[in-house]
Formats: sequence, structure tokens, C-alpha cells
Amino acid sequence: MAIAEGSGLRPTWAQKADLQISQIASGGELVREQVEEYFLVAIAQAVMLDKVRTVIMGRDQIEFPIVSTFGDAVWQPASEYTALPEGQRVRPGFDQTVLTVHEIMSEVRWPKHVMKQQVEREKLKSTLLGYLALHHKGGWDNLIISGDTASGATAFLRLFNGMIAGATTYVYPAGTVSLSSTVMETIKFTLPKAYRDGRNLAYFTAEEAQSAYLRELESRNTSLGDKVIVDGEEMPAYRKKPIFEVPRFPTTLGIGGNETVVMYCDAKDFLFGIRENMEVETEYNPRLRAFSVITTAWISQGWMYEEMEVKSTGVLAA
Repeated sequence: MAIAEGSGLRPTWAQKADLQISQIASGGELVREQVEEYFLVAIAQAVMLDKVRTVIMGRDQIEFPIVSTFGDAVWQPASEYTALPEGQRVRPGFDQTVLTVHEIMSEVRWPKHVMKQQVEREKLKSTLLGYLALHHKGGWDNLIISGDTASGATAFLRLFNGMIAGATTYVYPAGTVSLSSTVMETIKFTLPKAYRDGRNLAYFTAEEAQSAYLRELESRNTSLGDKVIVDGEEMPAYRKKPIFEVPRFPTTLGIGGNETVVMYCDAKDFLFGIRENMEVETEYNPRLRAFSVITTAWISQGWMYEEMEVKSTGVLAA
């Protein structure tokens, strides 16, 4: 048998594999490449939590004393050697807002095999804790906005009244209309004159309602309308009062399920109290073969002085 010259000296660079394609369960396809970090699904931003007044509570209850007005008729005609009669004397109004904490908790659990097989390895715990913190803030934002002790959608939302349910003194029913300059003007004048000059007053509503006002601006043949359309101008203020988009504002209110609300207020007038000793604990349960993160907090909330706010209902979120 003839042997090719030098064949015994040449290394074997490739040879036929013994494994047959038919023996591969995937039909010969390679396993998909896996990136080295998780993609975190975006959640709605917690806007109001950063705008309200956060109070660090050292005890389970905290009182905020309030002195209200002496009234308009302070001055009276005087008569020599004569004191003012009882009916003409004035006194300040004294009141207080009391925050009382409730204990809340959350628990997140994931199985042990996730820690072994996941792509981020030792980074996973910090990734999950960071993502959990965003959800904690989102939950507090929901409570600040939609808390309702009478009809909250969950037991958590029934702990306290939020900004919307707690604003009851001055309410303007817009009547199922889109947000417009006319609606915002009426909202402004619903607030008593004594409170209208507040430096930090602003409008807060859902993006869908805010968009309707932008359409009104775009329809104008003015430089402001052109800026909104061409330059993507940010939401202009209405009579020097900003209009904030709040992603977590409800948009399914009303009979038709297509309404939202507009709050006209100083957000710092709403108090969100939290005890300073918030606890975060992690544990591994060998029986369940699962890791857990348990977070415990003590919170409270409420309006400082509710009569300084206006709530408008019946504003279309479409």
C-alpha cells in the first residue's frame, strides 16, 4: 500500500467527529449566547415621593401644631377707657396634624438554583436589592397619591388617605373635559384668595391629561405653539405655575373609566413620615432551598393643612 510522502510526519489538523448530529437533542443548534447581566424591566417613576415633605420620625407619633388666621376683621373702632366687647375680640385658630405610624413589610424570595445558574453570579444580590428599592419607592408613591382608607384597591393603600382622597375641602368637578387653560384657571380661583400667592404652588396630573393641554398649545398660531411642535419644548408653566407629569396618577376614574384628577397644591404641604430604623434582612431557608429579603418599615402620611389645596375631578385622561 502506497503511503503519501511525509504523511506520518504531518499533524492531524482536523478529523471527522464520532458524534452524529442526530444525537444532539437541539437538532444541532448551538445554545443561544447569554449576556452577562439581567435586563431590568422599567417601572413607573416615583415622582411624588421626591416632591412631598419627608419627615424622619423618632417616635411612633408626631404632632405638627398649626396656627391659622385671626380673621379679616382685626381692627375695631376704639372708645376711651372702654375695652372691646367679646364679639369684637379675635383669637388665633389653633389646630394640629398628627402622624401615627403603621408597620409595613415586604418579602422577596428566589430559589437557590437561581443563584447557581444565573448569569450575574455574585452581582445578582445587589442587582435584585437595587431593583427592589425602586419598587419600594414606587409603592410609597402609590400610597402618597392613591391611598384611600375607605376604598383603596389593596390593604396597603387602605392604611392612609393620600393626596387625592385627603383633599376634600376645595374640589372642582371639571365635568369630563380635557385639561385646558380654562380648567386650570378655574382650579386656581377655587383656592381661597389668601392661599393663591404660594410660591411653590403647582399643578400635578397624569401624562394623558397634560398631553391634552399640549395639544391646545400646539394648535395656536404663536411662537409658543411652534416651540412645542418643532423644538419639543418642555411643558410650559401656566401663569408661572409649573405643570408636573406624575406617571402614577390614576387614569381609569369616572363612569367611563377614562378620567384622572388634577391637584393644585404645594407638594411640601403633604407629609410622608418614616421611622429612621428601617430594617432590611436577608436569610437562606434550607428547607425551602430559597433566599429571602425581608424589609420592614414604619410609615405615616397626611396633609399638613388640607385647606390649602384644590382637587379637580372629571379631567379626561385621553
